[in-house]
Formats: sequence, structure tokens, C-alpha cells
Amino acid sequence: MDCFCTYCNTKLEGRADKKFCTPYCKSSYHYQKSREKEQNLFQKIDGQLKTNRRVLKNFNKAGLATVRKERLLKKRLQKEGFEVVFCI
Repeated sequence: MDCFCTYCNTKLEGRADKKFCTPYCKSSYHYQKSREKEQNLFQKIDGQLKTNRRVLKNFNKAGLATVRKERLLKKRLQKEGFEVVFCI
């Protein structure tokens, strides 16, 4: 019985239960599978918070800054659905 790589379909040599021909194929296959999954709520929130932090950091390089709301919204800052927490 011939076995083929799950990712690239090349013929496998070695163990009978082998699924991938190289570590690259194994990694690529699992990366592709993880990208196909729908993001859960926590991943969506975490992604938006990272974007918000990056946008605010770019506007506030020298310390305290005043920025118009329109400029923040153009840079994809999202404020709905998040609580603002200030650490002192």
C-alpha cells in the first residue's frame, strides 16, 4: 500500500503510519488548518485590542497627545464593545 503526504501528495518512505514527508509539510498543513477555523470571541477581541494599542502608540510617541476622533477611526481604532481601564 502506497502512502502519500497529507499536504503535498508526494510518496512517503519510511514508517507505515507516517503522514507527512517533511517537517515543513507538517507545519504548513497545521498552519493552514488553523487559518480555516473561525475565530472565537476571545481571538477577535484580542486582535482588536492589539490594533487599538498599536494605533494609540503611533499617535502618542512623545507623551500626552490630543488626537481627533476622526483620525483615530480612520486608523481602524474601535471603541464600541470595550471597557476602558486606566492603570495608575
